[in-house]
Amino acid sequence: MNDKIRGFHIHVYFNKATAEEQTALDLREKAKKDWGEDVVGRFHRDPIGPHLTGSFQIWVNPEQRDFALDWTTENRNGLRAMMHKVSKDGHHHDHTEAVTWYGDLGPDIIAVSIFDN
Repeated sequence: MNDKIRGFHIHVYFNKATAEEQTALDLREKAKKDWGEDVVGRFHRDPIGPHLTGSFQIWVNPEQRDFALDWTTENRNGLRAMMHKVSKDGHHHDHTEAVTWYGDLGPDIIAVSIFDN
C-alpha cells in the first residue's frame, strides 16, 4: 500500500426523517459490531462539512481496504455511500479523485468546493 495513504473513510448517506434514517442507524450499529465502536463516527442527521445530507463515517486502516469495499457493497442496504482515501494529497483530491461511490450520487451528496482555497 502506498505510504502516503493513512487510511480510508467510508461515508454512508441518508435522508433524515425518512426510512433511510432508520436503515442508516441499523447499519451504523452493524458497523460498530463489525469494525469496532472506536472507528465508527457520529451520526449526523444534518449536513456537516462537505456532506450535504445526513451521514456517518467509518475509519478504515489501509490494510482493510479490500474488506471495506466488500463490506460496503454487501451491507449498505440501498443507502448511498462513498469510500475515499485519507492522504497527504489534501481533502479536495481525496474527496474527488480518490473515491469509490455506491448508489445514485445526485447533486445533494457532497460539495467539494468547501476544500477550495
